Amino acid sequence: MKKTILKIELTIVIICFFFSTLLIPNLMGEMENFNYNIHIKMVNNNCFPYIEVNISGTDAWINYIDPEGKEKHVKTIQEAVSLICENGFIYIKSENYILGTESIIIDKSMKIIGEDKKKTVISAYATSPYAFLVKSDSVSIENLTIKDANYPNEPSSTQAGIFITNYDDNDEEIITIKNNIIKNNDNGIFIQSSTENLSSINISSNEIYNSDMNGITFGSGSVTIWNNTIHHNNESGISIWTKQKSLIVENNIFSNKRYGIWIDEGSNNTIAFNTINNTKIYDGICFWSKNHQYTCDYNYAYNNTIENNSRCGIFLGYALHNVIFDNNIIKNSVSGIHINYPYYPSHPMTTENKIFYNNFIGNGFHRAFGSKYCNADDSGEENAKNHWDNGPVEDKIYNNDNSMNGGNYWSDYESEDNISGSDYYNLWEKPYGLISLKIIFFVQLENLINHEIEDVYLYSPDFDFLYKTFDRYPWCRQYGWNPMPPEQPDLFVGKEGTEKERERNITCRTTDKNNDKIFYEFKIFKIRNNQTTVFKDWTKINEESVISGLPVCYIYGFTDTDVGWYNITVRAYDCRDNRSINNGLGNRLGFDGVSKINYQEIKI
Repeated sequence: MKKTILKIELTIVIICFFFSTLLIPNLMGEMENFNYNIHIKMVNNNCFPYIEVNISGTDAWINYIDPEGKEKHVKTIQEAVSLICENGFIYIKSENYILGTESIIIDKSMKIIGEDKKKTVISAYATSPYAFLVKSDSVSIENLTIKDANYPNEPSSTQAGIFITNYDDNDEEIITIKNNIIKNNDNGIFIQSSTENLSSINISSNEIYNSDMNGITFGSGSVTIWNNTIHHNNESGISIWTKQKSLIVENNIFSNKRYGIWIDEGSNNTIAFNTINNTKIYDGICFWSKNHQYTCDYNYAYNNTIENNSRCGIFLGYALHNVIFDNNIIKNSVSGIHINYPYYPSHPMTTENKIFYNNFIGNGFHRAFGSKYCNADDSGEENAKNHWDNGPVEDKIYNNDNSMNGGNYWSDYESEDNISGSDYYNLWEKPYGLISLKIIFFVQLENLINHEIEDVYLYSPDFDFLYKTFDRYPWCRQYGWNPMPPEQPDLFVGKEGTEKERERNITCRTTDKNNDKIFYEFKIFKIRNNQTTVFKDWTKINEESVISGLPVCYIYGFTDTDVGWYNITVRAYDCRDNRSINNGLGNRLGFDGVSKINYQEIKI
């Protein structure tokens, strides 16, 4: 292909203005379907505000004119980084760029953005400990595949596709790692610094997998990890030991080997709205200090779904003042939540943790003993003081009580009161007693497939601590602490199933998140001259409440004199039992509210 040479000779002022507003968009538009080598004159202290890199094998072809008017040529992305201005922009066209023995070192504020994250590939090929080494703030790395940073001559614990380390702190500046595929590295992303005051780091919308160690590891900085898919990493999906306020939200974390998320001496972190499942050896979330001395404290974990992990949904060891609430903890093999007590008296106690508003469903499905699942276990030592509820409930109807009080829902709750319960509060009248597990057998076995040594534990109930710890205010149903009306019902009005000409079948269906049974009502309006009048007031469709999701129907017969247009309106409300929602005293028992209405206009 004939090379096109762009020569731009402008003053610094004109270039700064017009280059950013006119030239860059034109260049990017012209180069969308062609590869160009760029000839351009340096500006602003011998640097470029924008560079487009066309990759070919190990070469990134960039031609430029230096301040003396001489044409020069660079062949690596690192040389492009050295030529870019502060806050400049490097755009990398789609190809596979193979690093030599060097990493790409970013020591100034800039953006590096690939054309297509699946086709713009930065490959370390085991010759560099990092693909990117970030040593500056205000850096963005986006739309790239970053892979194969696993240099054999460096400690694997600190190698990474992207390594972020010391630089000048500025709380207003942000490092952004966004929309990348990060795979086959020792660590996907590693953040380490000698200071606790790193700039904010935003890691979002990446897929991180097949790391020899962790998907993301960090011990410094205020980090937001949002909307990533993190899977099949050989240690943890995310490993944390920072004491700053980091946020881990809306990530899909699955099939990692040891832990979904491991908090190792980390504090003040929030873990929320994540899906964490299918961890192969240990736990969905682990709060545990590996040196047995420091603590994991003041962390929050809420609104997570933690399911089908090989040991525990959540493991607490050397942990205090953590708050775990409003999670779905489902079918984890050994226990939903395990409270681990110190091996030696000198070790920190796991204490003063609050655990409430969680749905514990079918955990410990090896069945700890008898017919009892091990939805959670706690030895209940006298000085432990972990709290499995958050105090007595006053009134949860209509959301009048905003105290965040109450306990958890336990799928295996067995009580002589399980018929009467407590209708008004939707709580069982008797506390839920937790069991305690102890390890009765431990062995290390070699995996015959990958020849790695793995820990194997066998647990048994510890009858010395049986039912010494209680959830005093267990809920009768899932999400009992969060009263919610049914969803807006679906509605169909037609002649199906009717026998007479003017009969109409009113069929509706909806669901209730609390799985409460549902009543339906309909109301008919007469439409005349764009005005509506009540033709039939609210009428029950079903006299007995029906299961959430089950359709109901009502045959209503219009007469020959009822010719015209009508509005059929339906609504649904839940009831926790089959009694009336009004007890004669003006109080509504077990009633969360009325759904949004739905309606359909028909002609008779």
